[in-house]
Amino acid sequence: MADEVQVQQSTHPLASPNTYPRSDTEALATAYYGAARDHRKKTNRKKCLLYILLFLLFQTGIILLFTLTVLKIKSPKFRIHSATLHNVTTALAPESPSLNLTIHAELAVQNPNFGRFKFEKSYMNLFCRGMEVGRVLIPKGLSNWRSTEKFEVIMDLKIDSGERASDLSAGVVPINSRGKLRGNVRFMMAWTRKRSSDMNCSMDVLVSNREIKNIVC
Repeated sequence: MADEVQVQQSTHPLASPNTYPRSDTEALATAYYGAARDHRKKTNRKKCLLYILLFLLFQTGIILLFTLTVLKIKSPKFRIHSATLHNVTTALAPESPSLNLTIHAELAVQNPNFGRFKFEKSYMNLFCRGMEVGRVLIPKGLSNWRSTEKFEVIMDLKIDSGERASDLSAGVVPINSRGKLRGNVRFMMAWTRKRSSDMNCSMDVLVSNREIKNIVC
């Protein structure tokens, strides 16, 4: 009988002498550190989402700025940059006053775009108080991106009308020039947009001084 009791007692292992029950302080510390770890994870997730949102806003701003500046295609400007007077011949006869002159003009095509402007040949007409007195061919050309292309033309004018006798007598003849350039703006060898540019310039021909003043476009 004693042997049976001893066997039954030996089947139940004894508790380790180094094992102690967890105290309430340790449980609270474990819960505190667990909550702090969860809070840090949540804070890191919020920071990550904030950084992603800021990056997306930055990228959107860059794309918007690029679209409004680089990709926005404007119409080039077509102007008379300078002009000089040559070969002036006047006839102040009372019945048929006339004026023949040659103007050497430097024209300018200003391209404000980030793509080159290739324009076709055109014509520029010259008027004196509404009457056409000359016409000149504008050759086809190219204005590079964000630059101004300048070229010279020679304009022959013939003014012979009694209505302009007062201008010839005063020695100041008002001239108006009108023209239109048509072409394409090509951007990054990918996009092409049609654009045109109108010229409407005025100037005064001083016959006696053989010079041109007051060029306004």
